[in-house]
Amino acid sequence: MNKVSYSPQEDRLASCGDDKTVRLWDVEDGACLHVFTGHTGAVVDVSFSPQGDQIASASSDKTVRLWDVETGECQHVLTHDEKVLAVNYSPQGNQVASASHDKTMKLWDMKTGACEHVLIGHSRLITRIVYSPNGDQVATTRDDNTVRLLDVKMGMCNIFSGHQKVVTHVVFSPRGDQVASACFDKTVRLWDTVSGECCHALTSADYDEYLCDIAYSPEGNFIAAWYSTEARLWDARTGDCRWTLNYDDSPTVRPLLLSGVDSFITSGESVRVWDVIEEGVGLAYAGERPMAS
Repeated sequence: MNKVSYSPQEDRLASCGDDKTVRLWDVEDGACLHVFTGHTGAVVDVSFSPQGDQIASASSDKTVRLWDVETGECQHVLTHDEKVLAVNYSPQGNQVASASHDKTMKLWDMKTGACEHVLIGHSRLITRIVYSPNGDQVATTRDDNTVRLLDVKMGMCNIFSGHQKVVTHVVFSPRGDQVASACFDKTVRLWDTVSGECCHALTSADYDEYLCDIAYSPEGNFIAAWYSTEARLWDARTGDCRWTLNYDDSPTVRPLLLSGVDSFITSGESVRVWDVIEEGVGLAYAGERPMAS
């Protein structure tokens, strides 16, 4: 499994993998509802539209495919000159952004599949794309150890520098005032989107840990990070570590994401759902569900 994406209603989960497929799961019972086939290479990224009626998938076969969630039909095939590395929807759901090994980022009309803009001139690979909550900005990660914040309308770019290795993940806070980035240097950095300053540099106590993923809590007060054998929850305002979870079956557990309903999922041979209580910064184990084949 390479990537997952929640539906807006939080009742479905899309996943993608090296088997060239996108799979749709029922979050409640873990059943596989549909398998989307058509890609001829590994599917490396997947994203639900804000309306929940469409899924975008990015593949090493140089294409992005837009799928109808209910029928499973491929509505559009969007092309790059080289393998596609990342895909994401704008919050309004009218646009899809994709980044490719060809060093371009393209903005597409999700209804017609037409390419609206091609952003060229990048000297390094764009590895991830994330829209701001209002859709006016796009944060990208590159293989030059930076995070870049692009104004979609004005074309202005702000560069966040400080990581010592390749940045693997980036996410906006729900309010859009912060960007969090995770890196192979095993740090999470929180950036002010207006000033560009690094507010906090967060680390695990174990510097041998591999950092897998990051996400903000629904209110934006906390930032969670998943390492190879533990998960940590920090106060996004102060940078203080408020809670640590050590996996009892590491290293088979692969952490995935924090949902908008105050829970996060970890997966290995089964899916585990944990409820995060934001008021008291606590944790409750909500259950375990076997992965369907």
